[in-house]
Amino acid sequence: MIFVNYRISKSHKDALNLHARLVSLFGADKVFMDEMDIMPGDEWPDVLQNALKSAKVVLVVISPGWLECSYVDTQIDRSKNWIRGLLRLRDPLDWVRKEIEIAFASPDKTIIPLLFDNVELPKEVELPEDSDLRRIIKVQSYRISSNFNRDFDDFVKKAGLFEKVGLPVVANNPDATASQPAWQDPHADLPASLPAETAPFIGLRHFDEANARLFFGRGLETQTLVQQIISQHEARLILFHGPTGVGKSSLLHAGLFPRLRLRGWVPVYLRRSEVKAEGFQNALHRVLSEYANAARVVYILDQAEEMFADPVEGEAAAFFDALRNALRERPAAQFILGFRSDFLDAMLKPLEERGLQETFDFRLHRVEPLNEAGIREAILGVTQHPELAAHYDFAFEPGLPERLLHDILSDHNPLAHKALLLQIQLRQLWDDARANCPAGRLLIRKELYRRSETLDQLLEMQFDQLKSAWSQQLDSGLALDVLYGFTTPLSTAAVLVNERVLETYRHIPDFPDFYKALKNTCLLLEQGRFSTRLAHDALAPIIRRRFAESDKPGQRAARILESKKAEIKATHFDEGELFTEGELNLLEKGEQGMRMQDELERDAILHCKSYIQQRKTDDIRRRDAIVSAALSKARQRIFHLEYANVEDEIGGVLDEGTRVSELRNVLLELTFFWAEAGQVDHVVKALAHLAHLGVVDFDAVAEVVKDNNLRNFVRQLAERFGQLTFLEERYYPKMIKVEGGEFDMGDEEWEDTRPVHRVKLSTFEIAETPLTNWHYGLFCAATSKDIQEKKAAWEIEGDNPVVNVSWYDAVAYANWLGKQQDLPVAYKIDTTMSDANVLHLANFNWLKATGFANSGYRLPTEAEWEYAAYGGKYLLRTPYAGSNNIDEVAWYLGKRTQTVKKLKANKLDLHDMSGNVWEWCANTYEPDYYKRFAKSIAENPKGPVIGDSSILRGGSWNENADYCRAARRARDIRNVRHHHIGFRLVKAAPAGGR
Repeated sequence: MIFVNYRISKSHKDALNLHARLVSLFGADKVFMDEMDIMPGDEWPDVLQNALKSAKVVLVVISPGWLECSYVDTQIDRSKNWIRGLLRLRDPLDWVRKEIEIAFASPDKTIIPLLFDNVELPKEVELPEDSDLRRIIKVQSYRISSNFNRDFDDFVKKAGLFEKVGLPVVANNPDATASQPAWQDPHADLPASLPAETAPFIGLRHFDEANARLFFGRGLETQTLVQQIISQHEARLILFHGPTGVGKSSLLHAGLFPRLRLRGWVPVYLRRSEVKAEGFQNALHRVLSEYANAARVVYILDQAEEMFADPVEGEAAAFFDALRNALRERPAAQFILGFRSDFLDAMLKPLEERGLQETFDFRLHRVEPLNEAGIREAILGVTQHPELAAHYDFAFEPGLPERLLHDILSDHNPLAHKALLLQIQLRQLWDDARANCPAGRLLIRKELYRRSETLDQLLEMQFDQLKSAWSQQLDSGLALDVLYGFTTPLSTAAVLVNERVLETYRHIPDFPDFYKALKNTCLLLEQGRFSTRLAHDALAPIIRRRFAESDKPGQRAARILESKKAEIKATHFDEGELFTEGELNLLEKGEQGMRMQDELERDAILHCKSYIQQRKTDDIRRRDAIVSAALSKARQRIFHLEYANVEDEIGGVLDEGTRVSELRNVLLELTFFWAEAGQVDHVVKALAHLAHLGVVDFDAVAEVVKDNNLRNFVRQLAERFGQLTFLEERYYPKMIKVEGGEFDMGDEEWEDTRPVHRVKLSTFEIAETPLTNWHYGLFCAATSKDIQEKKAAWEIEGDNPVVNVSWYDAVAYANWLGKQQDLPVAYKIDTTMSDANVLHLANFNWLKATGFANSGYRLPTEAEWEYAAYGGKYLLRTPYAGSNNIDEVAWYLGKRTQTVKKLKANKLDLHDMSGNVWEWCANTYEPDYYKRFAKSIAENPKGPVIGDSSILRGGSWNENADYCRAARRARDIRNVRHHHIGFRLVKAAPAGGR
């Protein structure tokens, strides 16, 4: 047995702490302390002497005042000759002295003085001459510093208490720990049910009652706390403190609470961040009222330091008053005040001012970081506990636990974070191993291990998980801003109501989804249905440091607003002087990476923006007007296909610094046009202008010219700025697929459209619109022709159908377009021969159009044209292409051509097939051609080979409605050019078409 000798008026608190630790380590039957073990009715002198007789070790607790303690404040009992001022140790009847003398009288006992709070052993002359008490100065003592837990563990080991008491020594086993002797089951006083956790390691979360059986490494400290609570002596207030990240929450929730419940105690937990709005003192009043009739209650008042770091006026004073009253009015209740160690002095001051130490003798309990033995137990505890080992059925590959232990102890993280990092590391190992082995016994191999990460790296790993879906929110700083909101100025974890978080970031698109994604990492934890908290206090200082150092837009903007907080709040700043233009730009960039600005901030920003904007208005207006006029002229030039003059319009305004993207796009169009036309000199000149705008590196252009790769270079440049699709559709016909099929061609209304007969066509592609001036103008520039020759009575306009083109012009364009797109040509052109197919123009020396392939661009057969006009497979046989109402789809009875695509399209999205311009077809005209197929199906009919003229279809702007009908046929000789005739192209469908 171990006997605790102490002076109640001077060493009571130290003796109680010592007794609690001894009981948790050796058991209550192996430790004697008078006030714990002398029951009402016992003859205490006999009990003391019997206890001393059986004790193997006597621990003499010497605290400040132990030697000097006298009878000054004690009533004199003259029958015992007590003298006022007499030192108690000089009184032969003093039981502290008598216990030590009895112990020295037994040679089989070990007497060990324990020196607390820097006290020294007394000198020989200070002890009574007539007593064996003087022998105590010859006994080796042991000093207990403010780090009680560490010194106690060391003392137990050095003093060999296990051997002296007669208990088994902790085996010399690398898997055993000093804090959990081999003979003691750390789960003996926990509920028998196995944890519901699917993994034996919890990662970043703190341990709670549900997973208490997985909580290892704090067995002795847990038992000490339990003993301190259930002893119910005068010291009913425990100051429970430790550094951030040391594991205070786990020790309370998984260590203390379930063991108290099994002993009939009710732990009532209040966390200041969760009751800030209510007030810590009001929350204490509330729970005191709720548990007024409970017999054994311990009130845990956690995160108390936040009353000083994040104060509410009057809260701290009211709270400590409430605590003092509760201690007085609830003599059966115990209280634990939890806080960070760096706030110890801040906590002691209001307690001492209210006399709580003298009245209730409160105790200090500092939670120290896990030592090497505790870390080893945290690694191996589950595998060494039979029930847990069977439940989780896994093992470490030999050598892995030692490597983990070595790395955790040798890394550069604060000591308080090591257990936390270990749990993260163990959980990652478990998850990786289980991913490779979904079922059955699990072996966690060394190959899965990656050296323990720092908390900084952990934060980065969680951000990496978000990158694929939320890169913008990470790059803007939004993720860091949200997490910063879950920290306190004390660098601890905060709890926020979800509704408040969503309101704070309501200006961010998709924020609710991003908030959910952030909570799916291990950085935030749900607190019930409505609140969320930072997963661990240890993350808070790292997040706050990163926030302060971050160069992301959100943090830069937040720092600007913070630096101007006083001026913004005062609202008396001079116009334009609060934010510079650069700061305003940063604030704008940072809006999507930070909390929503408040009303005063928004007003200040808008005020400054208005001032700066006003200052620039005249200059911007002047420059904008100049550039706007130049752009307008340049666009008009392009609209009228006067490309040679475009550079003259915009070359002089490139330095104005306004409408840069518009200038760039005009220059890109000019560059594209010349590059597609193969006009190298013009391309290089236009690229020089783009280089002036900073769009291209002109030195690189020279290399491109040298490599003869200018066209591809310009196309890539246009694609880079999102202009390529627009330019291709402007300068090349857009083709629409027409699936092949059968239809009834012709109309019984006119002689040359009879009879209606069945036609079968293969799949082909047809141009969306008649060829425009922009389309044909590119061809002219590429072939040294002058588009202005196609001018009618009106100006040439790019989006109008090209007119004044003969059938020969059309097929020449078709061949050029095929070559431009690396396709075979459809026509054989020989300008040395006359066109043998034109009967009355034997001397028309231009081409011989006899080779008609399906692979390149060509004019449509009239069967293809009519089929497409009716909507192809949709076969809507409306009088006009796409409608019964001509005004919906056709320009007719007008004065000129009109912009294509302004009217309704047909079912195939083809425009202007009725009206606007007549369209050349491939066929030679023959009035009775349809009669050939009166009794058979015409398959891909190409029309007669020889004839005086070619087919025209669709009507035009100067025709009446009758000529605009889809079935109507017209004709003209091939070399004719009129201001109402144009064309559109077809080509064979890509492979796989019908």
